[in-house]
Amino acid sequence: MVGEGPVRSTGLPGDFRVLGAFRGGRRRHGIVRSGLGGRSRSPDAGSVLRGGGAWCGAPALDGGPLSLLHIEMAQRYRHAVGSADPFHKGLENGVLRATECPECGSTWFPPRQFCDADLSETTWYDLPGTGRIVAATRVHSPPPFGGIDVPYILASIRLDGVDGGITHRVVAEEIPERGTVVAVTFSNRQPAHPLLRIAFVVKEVTA
Repeated sequence: MVGEGPVRSTGLPGDFRVLGAFRGGRRRHGIVRSGLGGRSRSPDAGSVLRGGGAWCGAPALDGGPLSLLHIEMAQRYRHAVGSADPFHKGLENGVLRATECPECGSTWFPPRQFCDADLSETTWYDLPGTGRIVAATRVHSPPPFGGIDVPYILASIRLDGVDGGITHRVVAEEIPERGTVVAVTFSNRQPAHPLLRIAFVVKEVTA
């Protein structure tokens, strides 16, 4: 069974639009192109127009032709960080910051604005920037925002001075063992993501 669904814009040049369709109980999408010398539809409801305007065939799940979209996108974001502003200013100034409840003394990293026990507004304080490895692995895929060469070491780190931790990159040749002491380092260059201002390095190996 094939049935067309609602039309939605893809934001591609030439007013490309996607038609939802169902084939054999599975949802497919076809492309309608208008505004560039007339209106044309993809040859198959499960096909997608390639960036250059040519259809490239690939086998679909049902054995029919299926085309793939090959494009590259660059996106830039600007948004307010709100109550997390002291944390981001800390990254710029070379310090990790956490929050503490003034009533019960609970602490958080990642920071939070309000205590979940008594709803008091938290206060900010600086962390020493050290911690211990809980678990680590080698990653062979870059993060979606880029900025890190692969492969790299990713570790779950229990931070000193706070009830919390962070999963982040550790600059090391070998995967560090559980309990290894690490320390945060800061970069002065503009990163692809604010958290890429920091990385951790091995400070002490615990046997």
